[in-house]
Amino acid sequence: MRLPSVVISRVGVDMQDVAEAPGVGARGDLLRDHLIQVPRNPGRISGFRSFARFRVGLRHLVHSARSVIRSAPPRVVRPPRIAWFHVKRSLHIPTRSDRRFLIEEFGHKLAEGCIGPRCHVTVFGKDDGAGSQALAGMSALALAKQYGLTYAHTPFRTVQHAEGPPEMWAAAWERIFNFGKGELQVSDCTLPRVEIEEFIADPRWWSAPCLLCARYFTVILDRMPDTYAAAVPDLRTKYDSGNARQPPSDIIEVCVHARRGFDVRPDNPETAHRFVSNEPIANAVSKTQLVLNQLGLEARVRLFSQGQERDFAVPRDLGVELCLNTPGIETFHELVRADILIMSKSSYSYAAAILNEGIKLYDRFARSPMSDWIVRNSDGGFDVEELRRKLFARARDSSRQHGHVTAAG
Repeated sequence: MRLPSVVISRVGVDMQDVAEAPGVGARGDLLRDHLIQVPRNPGRISGFRSFARFRVGLRHLVHSARSVIRSAPPRVVRPPRIAWFHVKRSLHIPTRSDRRFLIEEFGHKLAEGCIGPRCHVTVFGKDDGAGSQALAGMSALALAKQYGLTYAHTPFRTVQHAEGPPEMWAAAWERIFNFGKGELQVSDCTLPRVEIEEFIADPRWWSAPCLLCARYFTVILDRMPDTYAAAVPDLRTKYDSGNARQPPSDIIEVCVHARRGFDVRPDNPETAHRFVSNEPIANAVSKTQLVLNQLGLEARVRLFSQGQERDFAVPRDLGVELCLNTPGIETFHELVRADILIMSKSSYSYAAAILNEGIKLYDRFARSPMSDWIVRNSDGGFDVEELRRKLFARARDSSRQHGHVTAAG
């Protein structure tokens, strides 16, 4: 007899991060629309989980091989990969799995001066989380500024994890980032629209006026993350135009982001690489508190995440204020305003860090850190002297602006 079944759909994570995370790779975006039939029988569910682990393990093996290939010099890897792409197109074999490589190839062509200034770029077709979509837009704006291209803005249409009516949720994030302020709107752009496969396949587009549509350009910026820096003033101006900054305070605001919820669990083979246990979080917090105490600086430490208080007993025992299940927009604003931002393995954290004017403590994941960020180790530790130097520098800047010397000075 056929068992009744339920449908599990839409893994609740930023799908771009999943697609590009270690051990998942470019095919991860297929998860977005994949529906899996899971029988209600507990034994069958256990079997499904075992199969999922096997599938992820196999994917790790495949993408470990890809990582080895990617570590080779581009001059060695690119020609045969491009040749294979052209073969696939001639045989009408789907090239969806090549999109990440093709976007990287677009970045190489830009660096080689092969792409003319009449090329316009836009981010199109994303429906994942707000952080991933924001970072995709930031990458397009930064890339356009770096290479003299024109950015055309496509508004947010659908954003995952909606807190209320989906259209209002997307509109709210659109107002927050305000990427379209002062930019060409995609609705006003009359140029031919070209997707990345067609653009790379036909060099005539490289110098012709056209609108290149891609889901993201972040993989290009991962090779040169400091490219974001030139766009940061514009990005912050756009953000500030719709969001008031908090007045300065003598209390150091430390915000910790822990990526939990939306199926991010250590026992989920698809998202376990995103999960950070309490110990590394507590280690980062305790080292930060140590430096602040040594400098005589008063601080307020808050942790933003999802779950129950019992899930965060270790950081709570350090005096961390738990802000759990706070609305997503409110959380994002607090991360942007933080004096010290302890980041998570998340595009949500990364986008907030780009807009944040404070000190960023970065946790390694698919996106590469900017050079002025403090990089944490796998145990949460970091160079405390670097944090001390940055706090001294901020104290000196503050004393010059306000005409007094703080405790750190």
